[in-house]
Amino acid sequence: MSSPQLRTLPEFNPADPNTTAKEWEAYKRSFLVHLDALGLDEKPGKRKVGVLLANMGNEAIKIYDSFTWAPRVEGNADNNIPDVPAEDKHDLDTVFKKFDTHFGVHNYRNIKRQEFLNTKRGNKSIMDYITELKKKAEYCEYGDQREGLICDMIINGVNDRKCTEKLMEIPAAQLTLDKVIQTCRQVELTKAHIDTLDAENPHVNYVKPKQKVGYQGTHPYCDKCTKHHALRTCPAFNKQCNICGMRGHFKASPICKGTQHAPRSSRFPRRGTSGRGSFSRGYSHSRGRGRSGYRQNVHFTESVDTVDVAQPDTHDDMHVGEMFDQCTIHDVYAADSNVLNDTSRSSSDSDWSVTFDVKGINLTLEIDTGARCNVIAKSIAEKFTAIAPIRKANNYIKGISGHLVEPVGQIILPCRHNGKLMNLMFQILDTERPICLLGRPDSVRYNLVMRVNSVTSCIEDLIGSFSDIVGEEIGCLPGEYEIKVDSSVQPVVHAPRPVPVAMRDQVKRELDNLVRCGIIASVTEPTEWVSSMVCVRKKNGRVRICLDPTDLNKAVLREHFPMNSIEDIVTRVHGSKVFSTLDANMGYFQIRLTQKSSMLTTFNTPFGRYRYLRMPMGLKCAAEVFQREMINHFGGIEGVEVVIDDILIHGANMEQHNARLRTVLQKARSINLKLNKAKCVIGKPEVNYVGHLLTGDGLKPTPERVRAITEMRVPENHAELETILGMLAYVAKFIPKLSELNAPLRALKTQEQYVWTPEVDQAFRDVKNALTSTDVLRYFDASKPLTLSVDASQQGLGAAVIQNHGVVAYASRALTPAEQRYAQIEKEMLAVVFGCERFHKLIYGKSDVTIESDHKPLESIMKKPIHSAPMRIQKMMLKLQPYEFTLIHVKGKDLGLADCLSRLPLPETCQSMDDEVMVFPVETLTSSSHGVIVEATIRDDQLQLLKRVISDGWPDKRSEVPLEVLPFWDVRDELSTYNGVIYRGERVVIPSELRATTLKTIHSSHMGMTKCKQRARELVYWPGMNKQIEDTVSRCSACLKYQNKPQKEPMIIHPLPSLPWSKVGADLFEYDG
Repeated sequence: MSSPQLRTLPEFNPADPNTTAKEWEAYKRSFLVHLDALGLDEKPGKRKVGVLLANMGNEAIKIYDSFTWAPRVEGNADNNIPDVPAEDKHDLDTVFKKFDTHFGVHNYRNIKRQEFLNTKRGNKSIMDYITELKKKAEYCEYGDQREGLICDMIINGVNDRKCTEKLMEIPAAQLTLDKVIQTCRQVELTKAHIDTLDAENPHVNYVKPKQKVGYQGTHPYCDKCTKHHALRTCPAFNKQCNICGMRGHFKASPICKGTQHAPRSSRFPRRGTSGRGSFSRGYSHSRGRGRSGYRQNVHFTESVDTVDVAQPDTHDDMHVGEMFDQCTIHDVYAADSNVLNDTSRSSSDSDWSVTFDVKGINLTLEIDTGARCNVIAKSIAEKFTAIAPIRKANNYIKGISGHLVEPVGQIILPCRHNGKLMNLMFQILDTERPICLLGRPDSVRYNLVMRVNSVTSCIEDLIGSFSDIVGEEIGCLPGEYEIKVDSSVQPVVHAPRPVPVAMRDQVKRELDNLVRCGIIASVTEPTEWVSSMVCVRKKNGRVRICLDPTDLNKAVLREHFPMNSIEDIVTRVHGSKVFSTLDANMGYFQIRLTQKSSMLTTFNTPFGRYRYLRMPMGLKCAAEVFQREMINHFGGIEGVEVVIDDILIHGANMEQHNARLRTVLQKARSINLKLNKAKCVIGKPEVNYVGHLLTGDGLKPTPERVRAITEMRVPENHAELETILGMLAYVAKFIPKLSELNAPLRALKTQEQYVWTPEVDQAFRDVKNALTSTDVLRYFDASKPLTLSVDASQQGLGAAVIQNHGVVAYASRALTPAEQRYAQIEKEMLAVVFGCERFHKLIYGKSDVTIESDHKPLESIMKKPIHSAPMRIQKMMLKLQPYEFTLIHVKGKDLGLADCLSRLPLPETCQSMDDEVMVFPVETLTSSSHGVIVEATIRDDQLQLLKRVISDGWPDKRSEVPLEVLPFWDVRDELSTYNGVIYRGERVVIPSELRATTLKTIHSSHMGMTKCKQRARELVYWPGMNKQIEDTVSRCSACLKYQNKPQKEPMIIHPLPSLPWSKVGADLFEYDG
């Protein structure tokens, strides 16, 4: 029997990048028809798949081999969660779905639906319009709704009043597509017949001259009807306004009380007014209504004799203008301040207002794309004189009418928006209205406005065609990874940590959700390693399940895969002008583990054990493994750089950039890599990449890296001045002629009176400039070790990234009032969290990070399990889980950079740690017992002193500790305060007056010495507790009576030997040396 021939199938090349989803759909339909014709439709799926791949060729087989087949997911009968079967690679429908995803069929359907819904009739006949709609709906997969949607589109878009009326008269029950087509055909035939009859009658065509609106001879302008006419001939006389209901004016009149109108003096000046005058004349706001019915706000000034009425477009709000940039004359279209500050304006108007941070003070500016300079009212500018001086202005401001206004001065303000800091120059106008405008140049620099053109549309179409890989889904890269472990490390098994009863259901639901997503799976068989589960409540109230791999990381072996350095990246992006950055969504979870490695990630919960099927966050090998995978897949693509989960695409122009971006997205689709849309930046002239600003002009440090220095406040006393000089001593070898720069500062240090003179202020500015110069700053190199220096003071936090003996970045912030009440150890740990999160892009994924702190107790607490730390520090340790670092103690005198930054922090704060993340504690105290302990603690002098020591920080030496709290020295790292109670970890420190009662309660069950001590160690603590429990139990008659007594074994008597040396015994024996 001859084999089936498929020669009649159309040619199809899956390797061609121009192959569309439409071509694949056509090929798929042809293939199914041929299967049916040749009698193969009833054959096994494996044979049909083989025929498909054989016909498509070798390239299709390569694509088929790259597909990831989802494994079987076990269900849970107790929770009615069914099993999810594995994907069958020999099932034709499953294979079709994989190829559908590869060729973007689902996205193709969305595109076709969008084309269908955007179909316009235009100049086509009604029947041609209907034919086009039917043809486009063919690929939209509307199913049973297809005819109904076509009917709706016809009724909506036919643009023929008579036809629409006829269609609307059809009862809903009779409204079918055939009925609609029949009605439209009748209307069109009738209209064609009428046009034929009209053609027999002659017509006379004429052109009506265009009327102009403006001055009508010498007639004055009328406020009531907004026109020019002779006296006593106003058309608005005795007419009722449609807005306010009053008579004598039209709704467009500026005297109408129902709407706000701009002064009409500049748009329609009265006779005799000059072009030069007050600010309100030089700047006005015109408001009108076009044919579309949308109200428009246009920023411009205009004074002309004759004005042609322009037809407005359909945009909701437009801010337009035409500027003339001359030497010392600034052009600006300024909105009238009455309108600008009108609180009754629509929300669309407020969308054009942007709030900037000027050294802790908010400044709200309205974007004016028609202005070439920034404008600020004098009354507002005077509020910033402490930040920057007002300078003399030597220019004029000109509006569209040519009116010139002289500013009263200029001021340069450091304005921050969305992390971008720039110095902006404002022209100051003396006006009573608080007007503040941001001109077009600076609006563009802040990326607040951009030109919408075909390039942007091209990028949007490109991203839209890959919507299947951009979203919230978690992908799965090809292959599996096996975690390598050191067999000499003893495995550790953790018991399940308790979860509060109120949170058990929520935690269980999250575990089930992770099972359904294929991230984790339940474990029933024995495993050598069992880690602990940590539950964290996120800001949105949901629960996040975390793994605590502290012990497992001691056995995991790293791959030491090299990271790309910024110097290498800069050499490769030279000449590029367009940049994009892509971010992998939940990157580590996209790496599948082998069965053996999955067992290593087993963790314990109150609901049983689970294991990770994907790479969990926190493993010390995760970053290097993910970097290797990304390099393997994207490293060979020209114009692409990869640093862990950040992908950089660059090109010399938009066309080259888009081609490379398409290649990357196609590669991501083929390997099933999902991207985080919220973190992707596409087609920009500059992007922030691994802590640096990549631009067409080269590499620049981001302003955020040095803002802690450039915006550092002036020191207010000798102590704060000392911190400045201490920081300079750290970087002295990098700053040339430092002794000359800081001489005024050193002179002020020796003076008894602290007087901040202009000379000292200039020296302070020079020092800050030196600290942010290229002599001190270094480019970040991902391939080299990194040091993060952190410190905390009573006022703020400071952090500095150090590499190659130079500074990479500075950061600081102030403490919130709640954070200022933290214990010193909590402040120091908060500084570690602040440094890691602020420099996340620099340290995330690196395993050779060293953190320096002058608080020695942090060293020991970081080596302990998370659950043994105080509650607030537990939260901070959880936030540090994604990072791998070694924390070391450094003396305070050697921590000059971080110390200075923490004592002179930026005024900004952030959300409190208690509000941002919440660890689920198991409450040791009830509400009633909590109140009793708080009151007893207040009366206990020893514990009150202990609270002060915890808050202020423990001395470095034991000899310096007050004698009253010396018994707590050995456990000082575990002590914290919370809601008026002192805790050692999660154990309550009992005041002295309650210890006897607590001891009696512990011993009430007469469980014996060991059980009593075990019970006490789980809940309470005080110095000498174990000894007191032993004394109590040893004096208890009941415990002594029923205590376990060891059995006395009878002495075994050996039989007497009959002869000497017939039996020999020895304790030690040695044979053959």
